[in-house]
Amino acid sequence: MTLNIYETADSGSVFSADESFSNPIAHAFDGVLGTVLEIKYYVRNDDILRSYTNITVQPIDGGDSLVDGSLGFSWKLFAGDTQPSADLWALVTEGASIDLADISDSNTYLPFWVRIEVPNNTEVSSFQSVVLRIAAVES
Repeated sequence: MTLNIYETADSGSVFSADESFSNPIAHAFDGVLGTVLEIKYYVRNDDILRSYTNITVQPIDGGDSLVDGSLGFSWKLFAGDTQPSADLWALVTEGASIDLADISDSNTYLPFWVRIEVPNNTEVSSFQSVVLRIAAVES
C-alpha cells in the first residue's frame, strides 16, 4: 500500500512506516499535570498508478491500553481540515477509526486530526506501541 501519513501537506514530511522508526510520530507530554495534544496530520497516496477507496485510519496499541481511555490515556481521530471543538471531541469514541475520502492521485492530502490525552500523575515512560493503521481498498 502506498498510503502514508504526513506531518504537513508537503511530500517531504512523511512519517516512517512499518516500524522503521526513521521518522516516527513522536511527542513529549507533561505527565505531572497531564496533557492534551491536538494535531493535524494528512494521508497521501505516494503512487500515481494506484487509487484507493474505503480509506480508514485507526489508532492501535500493542496491548498497553493507551488509546481506549481505560487508563486515562486516549487517542481520538477526527476527519477534516477544521480543528474540532471540545463539544465535537466529546462525541468521538477513544480508539475508533475514521473514514477518509477516496484518493486517486498523489497531489491530494487528506487532513485529519488526532487528539492524544495523557492523564496527570503519569510516571516517566516511553511508549512505542501505538500506531496509526491505514486500511483501504487498492485499485
